[in-house]
Amino acid sequence: MNNTEIQNTILRILSEKFRVDEAILVSSNWDAPLTGSPFRLKGADLVYLLFELEGAFGLRVESSDLMNYGFNSINRIAEVLGKPIK
Repeated sequence: MNNTEIQNTILRILSEKFRVDEAILVSSNWDAPLTGSPFRLKGADLVYLLFELEGAFGLRVESSDLMNYGFNSINRIAEVLGKPIK
């Protein structure tokens, strides 16, 4: 799966499951922390997002990928999900 497909899936889940306004989901916000402005998700929301994405992609995210905010923006999540499976 390519990066664009991964990003589109992340955007769809954020819109449908977390009711993030589509006006916020513009590419200029894809490097912004999901826990900060403009998204304002809670830590628990990121856990649910992790589970939703693991289910959508049929994979398990390694705990090492969660270090250093590796799962805190749309672009960083797309990088994690696009890595080759070990």
